[in-house]
Amino acid sequence: MGASQGEIVRADRRAGGVLMLAICLTSVGFWTLRSGDGKTVEAREPKELSETSGKEDLQEFSALEASHALASKRAVEAAPQRPLSDAELMVEEYFGSDASLVLAALREKGIDMATLPAPVPQVEFESFLPNWMAFSEEERLDKHRQFLEWPEQLTNDYIRANFQLAVDLSAEDLAGLDQLASLYVPEIEVAIDGYLDNLEVAMSMELAMGRVRTSPFLTWPQGRAAANDAFSGTPFFSLVRAGQGWVANVCLWTGEHPEAVLARETLQRAIHTRDEDLATSIGLLQ
Repeated sequence: MGASQGEIVRADRRAGGVLMLAICLTSVGFWTLRSGDGKTVEAREPKELSETSGKEDLQEFSALEASHALASKRAVEAAPQRPLSDAELMVEEYFGSDASLVLAALREKGIDMATLPAPVPQVEFESFLPNWMAFSEEERLDKHRQFLEWPEQLTNDYIRANFQLAVDLSAEDLAGLDQLASLYVPEIEVAIDGYLDNLEVAMSMELAMGRVRTSPFLTWPQGRAAANDAFSGTPFFSLVRAGQGWVANVCLWTGEHPEAVLARETLQRAIHTRDEDLATSIGLLQ
């Protein structure tokens, strides 16, 4: 009986030793040492592919992706913002709640607000704004050329294009018509100057009444309130000028400037009279 108990004890001790050795070997197999950094990493047993394990992997990937997105967002928020340029600060101050819309419109035009110089101060701009409501000598000369609409040398092609007449006139006849047209030039030029003078008066009136639209960089807002259209008639002249970072836009309406409208009609009649008389003379030459 005693011998049997001794054998049982020895057998238990051998079994215990084997169990401890198995535990140690299992631990060595479960944990491995990563070379170079002194940290342990878990060595996982390969999983069998199944629908359940695929869902778990997808959930783990989604969680990791969301974590990376959050980290990226925090990094962007933490990045230092570029200080506003002087031009951007002026837009913010001048346009107020519309500033973001104005900046977007400027970006669409390809304007780099970060490097654009700020406009001259508003007080300085308003001091030379009245000069913008007048035509320069060069502009007047250009208007004269535009309204006279006559070539340096009259040709059959010009007559066909502008008088809708099929002609084949001689050089002598063309010279005679050219001389006839020159007789109307003084009257037309007087009418042109009268029209431009009336436009300048009308634009100065618009400025005095505070109806010239001015703003930095671009015209804003665009257009005119529809409520006034019925009383103002229709627009017959508009002018946009820009410089020193500012834009000014003036629009003249028939109901508000009858003198300028009358001067325009006088000019149109002078040109029409010339063309009618020339058409009659051309008909006589055919």
